Amino acid sequence: MIGWWAIACVGRQPFLNEPPRLLSVNEQVVERSVVLVRLDPPVPGEPYALRFEVEDPERDRVEILFPEAPGEVRFDPDEREGVWVPPPDRPTAWLRVYLQDDGTPPAGETYDLAFGGLGGSGG
Repeated sequence: MIGWWAIACVGRQPFLNEPPRLLSVNEQVVERSVVLVRLDPPVPGEPYALRFEVEDPERDRVEILFPEAPGEVRFDPDEREGVWVPPPDRPTAWLRVYLQDDGTPPAGETYDLAFGGLGGSGG
């Protein structure tokens, strides 16, 4: 009787809602244990297209949120593509992204997108 339950829970913690995972940003694959993703630097004040691929272990609906975003974000939380416009008056080295599912209880994961080198310069 317990055999089917044990098989269903292999590799998972039963009764725990696992957070969604970022699979790629702008077609750049994100490794499983990585929370810092490096991308090409944006041009200050110019729209920067963002395309996300995400998955949720329980197949819950996932929202993409930007809790710390310098400049302007044009992004519907339920969509996977949008635009970020960094501030026109200064280079921006990072953008914080939060993935949140609608499971019970909700689970989430934070990722930092780093543009260019650590200091925001190219490379």
